[in-house]
Amino acid sequence: AEAEPTRLVRAEDRVMLLAARPRHDDAHLERRVRLATRLHHDGLCAVHEEDDFAVIHKPAGIHSKPYGNAAHLELALPAVLSPSAAADALPLPVSCHRLDYRVAGLIVVAKTRRAAAHYASELATRNLHKRYRAILRGRLSRTERHFEVDLPVDGREALTRVTILDETPHCQAGWITTVDLSPVTGRRHQLRRHAAALGSPIC
Repeated sequence: AEAEPTRLVRAEDRVMLLAARPRHDDAHLERRVRLATRLHHDGLCAVHEEDDFAVIHKPAGIHSKPYGNAAHLELALPAVLSPSAAADALPLPVSCHRLDYRVAGLIVVAKTRRAAAHYASELATRNLHKRYRAILRGRLSRTERHFEVDLPVDGREALTRVTILDETPHCQAGWITTVDLSPVTGRRHQLRRHAAALGSPIC
């Protein structure tokens, strides 16, 4: 099958050079290739891929979706994913949710309209659960290892489940605490704001 011009070449790939076709988006294409190459070195990869969706590891230091004129993950997706053969294939893969610019982790990506609608519904009905590993500054004054933070964010209900995993002495912070954070709701900066409300902001 003919590969897209943004495809990253891997070890043991067999490549055949075909006659060049005229293109009118060379600058855009070059930007995609440069970004995909840089992100590949930072850890961008497909953890799992099927014809209608994929799970991508997003490196820290890049937006998940378009944000002004900044580079973003979706721009690089064609370089690491195969095009879908489905009748309802999207022109380009789209991420179904976001991770903050500074956060690395897994993102579900839709390659078809059906998959995009399915994951949007799963997120809206909270059937898709997320868990984040975070390091907090300080030590939580809690005896229980599992608890919930139920504090509104911007006037809207917001609930986060917290599991304390480890507490470690730290020469500058005194202590740091490793936690798993599971947002039940999805408010903007919910985890950062809930951690700060506990007196132990995310490092």
